Parts: sequence; structure tokens; C-alpha cells
Amino acid sequence: MSNNSLTDLGQLAEVLEKIRHNAKTLSENYLFDSTILPVSDGKGTVLESWNTVALLLANSLNANALLVGEPGWGKTTAAAIASSASSGLPLDLYRSAMIKGHPNQFEEKMTARPDFGKMHEGIEKVIWQKALYLPSILLDEFNRLKEGNQAMILDEIATGRFSYMNDTFYAGKKSFFATINHKDNGNYDITPPNLDRFHLSLEFQFPGALYNEFIAQFSQQQRALENLEFTTQFLEIIQNNDLATKEKRGQLTKLQEGSKADYEKRTGLKVLSADEHKLLRETILRTSLNGDTGFIPLDQDALLFWQFMTSELNMTAKYGVKRSSDPVDGSNHGIGLASYNIKNGYGPRGFNESLLTFAKALALYSAEPAAIRKGEVKVGAWHMMAIAPYAMAHRLEFTDDYKAKGDNANANRTTRQEQFLSSQILGEIRGRFDTRKNLLYALDQYVVCQNEGKDPKKHLNRAMYDHIQDMIKDPQKQDHPFLREYAVALARRAR
Repeated sequence: MSNNSLTDLGQLAEVLEKIRHNAKTLSENYLFDSTILPVSDGKGTVLESWNTVALLLANSLNANALLVGEPGWGKTTAAAIASSASSGLPLDLYRSAMIKGHPNQFEEKMTARPDFGKMHEGIEKVIWQKALYLPSILLDEFNRLKEGNQAMILDEIATGRFSYMNDTFYAGKKSFFATINHKDNGNYDITPPNLDRFHLSLEFQFPGALYNEFIAQFSQQQRALENLEFTTQFLEIIQNNDLATKEKRGQLTKLQEGSKADYEKRTGLKVLSADEHKLLRETILRTSLNGDTGFIPLDQDALLFWQFMTSELNMTAKYGVKRSSDPVDGSNHGIGLASYNIKNGYGPRGFNESLLTFAKALALYSAEPAAIRKGEVKVGAWHMMAIAPYAMAHRLEFTDDYKAKGDNANANRTTRQEQFLSSQILGEIRGRFDTRKNLLYALDQYVVCQNEGKDPKKHLNRAMYDHIQDMIKDPQKQDHPFLREYAVALARRAR
């Protein structure tokens, strides 16, 4: 971490401690979560209650998450509880404001409708649906919407800006949580552009019969998160059509702030203030212009692996960039790349907005408070490896051959096929990275020497220096797209 004041770093450590406290409190009292995030940090670390942690971080980052699973396994409840804990607004309010997906859903039911009383007076006025007034929006059974209806909220998911008739509702980017059931006769495919708007996809599944009693107990304890009186007041303000939208939002904010202490006392949770959410969000999202990742940098291994991975997923040997309209590249060089096993590429929303953002968030969340206060947090390759399957599973379309290969390789997988294949392809990329790592480190050092006005020949061993010179002389001979890209860039510098 860099360029941050000691005061901000101290506050940041306190914010992360609150989120850890909330994750623990939720998982021990209100939201049974047996999911784990295994991390390859060399210490055997496992992050417990991962779905809960991811949803709490997503709320602070105004990020979107797709919650996948069979009906009844807590997808909607988890999204509502995490949103309640992050905002201090009661659980029953989120449940009452939830958007329901079904095949014949209209825009007027999801986002806004005309004020019919005003229409009779010749006045055009929009009544915004109650979901828009909450800090995060919940859409239940998203894949029951037909493709045309999905398109109605495509930009809204990404920006938080809603338009209807000649009016616009915008209160900043909001978290958008959508639940989907596994494929059946009652739902539809979600379009790739919509899938790309979600930062992460999280699976909810049967935790095991030993936990039946805990699930029943937690369901009863969730009542502590509800507040019927507050919810009634909140909805009355929203439904008061004599108030302008701005007036409604002002009154709702006052109501929310006034109830925070009572909510914390009843629930044992520590609600982050708007400024605390903002501090975490800005720390994670800030990127410097000189190529590093700003306040939370990537270490050398993480940076090179991130670049190597995105190159493999987006380049082919035969057709150049990966295009869904091109056939799969089955050439000798093509079959050695990850792009051979997928039908589409992996765009910047995937590798920047999702993978990089949540790798930074994970680095902060898993760091010791002392490391945060000292500004010593960095993203390692293991943070990337841990987050990537959740940022890739809903975006990548795997070939039929790769799906068959994955099923044959491991008949006892414990995650859905898309996530399992994402982990598998990631491991294969990492293997190819490791065989080239020494060369990549040398290339990185070569560039650093050039940028600092030093002679690379004096700082690299002779064999590696000579190898790089050969690369510069004929970049097209490189068998990997990332090495070829590096060689071309160095060749241009040498002119």
C-alpha cells in the first residue's frame, strides 16, 4: 500500500475489523454458511463463511453478485441479510422491496411506472419502485426473465442509473444481487452481456444433514434483524407521492441514521457508515497512472500471472485475439493455450473490475490489522488464484470437449461445473506460467533497468540477457502470446 495517511490506514483497519466482526456474527447467529475459500498461500489457510464475506465486501464496493443454486438453499435470504448488515436497514424491508423475476415481467413492475393520477391532469410524473431507494437491489429468480426483459435492466445493473419516460433516478452505483436457479424448464439463459455485469458468482448448496438443526435455529433468530415499525415508516415515505424523489431520499436517510444504534443493539452487528464504506471502496478501486495498482499494489508474481492469464484467455495462435465468432484454434500452438478450451474471451470487466478488485479486497480482508496500519498489504498470486474461479465461472463458455474432459477427470467434484472448470483451467494456466516464470521475471527486470536508465546487460545473467536479445530480434518466434507481446514491445523500444 502507498500514498495513504496514517490516519486513513488506521481507519481502514477498523473498517476491515468491523466487516470481519459482521461476518462472524452473521455466520454464528443468522446466516448458516458452510462455504470455504481455500487459498494457496503455503500456510494451508481456509477462509470460512466465504459467501457471507463476499456479499459483505460486495456491499461496500457497490459490486454485483450472481447467487446460483437449487431453490430453497438460502440465496435470496443471504443477499437480504448481508445487505441488511451492511446498511442497518431491517431484513423485512429488503424482502418487501425485492424485485421478482418471471417470464411476463414488465419494466413497470421492476423499476418505475407512470403516476396515473397525474396523467389525468396532463402531468407526466414517474413513480419509482421501492427497490431503487435501498442501498442494494435484490432481484429474485433473474433467469425467469426472458432475454428481452433482461435487456431492460442491462445498463442499470452496471451503472445504477435508471431511466423511465423522460425521468432519471440516480443515487450512485448500487450493489445488485440476482439469484438464479440451476437450469430447468421454467427458466431462461442469461445473456452474456448481462452475465458480464456481475463481478462474482457464488453457489449455494446443501451443506449436509448434520446442520439441519442449525439452519432451523438460524431461521428463527433472523427475526432480530426485522423491524416492522421501521419498515412501515420507510415504505410510507416511498409511497408518499406528494413528495419529490429528492425529498423522499432525504427523509429516508435521516430515518436510517436515526435507527442505527437500535439496530446494532438488537443484532450485535457493527454497521459501517457511508464514509467507512467509501474509504474501503476508494482504497480498493484507486489505481495509479504509472502502471501499478495504487494503494494496494500487486507483487511481481501476482502482476505477471494476472497479465499472463488474461493473455492466454484472450489470444489464439492462429486467429489473433479470441473471438466468439471464430472457430476454436486447434493448431499445434493453439491447443497449448487456455483459449483452446473456451468459446469466448475474458474481457476487462472480468479481469479488471472483478478479479483485480476482489483480489485486492481479499488481500485486505485476510491481512493482519498491523499490516494494514503500516501500509504493507500487497496482492499476491494466491489472492488472484482464490478469487478467479468466482469471477470467471459465469463468464467463460467452455467447449464441449473440455466439459467432457473435466467430468472424466474428477467424478467427485463438489462445485458446479462452471466453477470446477474455471479452477481447472486456472491451474493449467498457472502450470504454464511456472515453466516460464524465470524468463518473465528477467523480462520484467530488463524493462525496469531500461526505465531507470541502467544497462540490462549488467544486471541480468548472460544466458538470460542473450535469450531476451534473441526474442527482440524475432518476436514472432515466441510460442506464447504474452512472451510475444513482451518481445514486440521491447523491439519497438530498441528501434
